[in-house]
Amino acid sequence: MTLQQLEYILAVNQFRHFAKAAEYCRVTQPTLSAMIQKLEEELDTKIFDRSQQPVCPTPIGSHIIEQAQNVLVQANRIKNIIEEEKHSLTGTFKLGILPTIAPTCCPASSPN
Repeated sequence: MTLQQLEYILAVNQFRHFAKAAEYCRVTQPTLSAMIQKLEEELDTKIFDRSQQPVCPTPIGSHIIEQAQNVLVQANRIKNIIEEEKHSLTGTFKLGILPTIAPTCCPASSPN
């Protein structure tokens, strides 16, 4: 099971059409279908009922889709944590204060 496969099932659920979902995901329809079929084989269950148009999730497929949404949200949080860490300030911060104003700004620095 990959994050990409989970993204594909969410796209099919959103568009209720394999070709439109494939276009949205920027892959060919056979690629999208094959990846979803591979996931269904791995899970040993059908996620979508393909016998009707528009396609709709099976009862167990609805639960799988809900969980896939949660997994992708968590995966995006990991990416956000990394981005925040890359953009956070690190290192030592030094502040210089003129000796003439230091006693008024920082009483602890007054001479004894």
